[in-house]
Amino acid sequence: MILPSSKEKLEWFLTEYRKHYSITGGEPTTKFNGVYLVQNVEKGTVSIHLKTYIEQVYRKYVTAPARPQLHPTESLADSHEKFMAIELAEKPDPAMADKDYDGIVGCLGYIVAQGRPDCSFHVSWLQQFSTSPPLAAWQAAITVLLYLYHTRDSCITYGGRSDFLRCDTEPKVDPLTTQAVPCYRKRKQSYPNL
Repeated sequence: MILPSSKEKLEWFLTEYRKHYSITGGEPTTKFNGVYLVQNVEKGTVSIHLKTYIEQVYRKYVTAPARPQLHPTESLADSHEKFMAIELAEKPDPAMADKDYDGIVGCLGYIVAQGRPDCSFHVSWLQQFSTSPPLAAWQAAITVLLYLYHTRDSCITYGGRSDFLRCDTEPKVDPLTTQAVPCYRKRKQSYPNL
């Protein structure tokens, strides 16, 4: 995936890259493994959208109409305690025989890793039940998916300040690996005097 800061840097990179590898395409990356990328060169931002992927996962695992979720756990006052009280089943739950728990938790993990860190705690908590999931864990996973579906227009945006991290020189080519090595300049962190 190439996210250049300018057209000149893209051309330079492609010229150096083509010396060693053959590439096809050359158009900007807008979709990568179900993730849509939107780059705003003027603002210096890259936004990651997962709306389409979340909709696909929703259609796969939610079979009946469901009410929208405003939080990854149910919206009841004791929902967090109920979520944390889920325990690993000692023997396989017969109600889970036709449910793809590893599939839904894997999809949720992908969504969290790619651009929805707001659910990372909930998904990592649910991942511990993969060996013998109880029905309550399945229901909690569906609740997290409903929340993601309800908030599917949310995205994560990186950048926005030209002085944060940027390549202030042309990337150099490492002579040993023949790969481009970007040079980044860090923004100086300022702390308030207390």
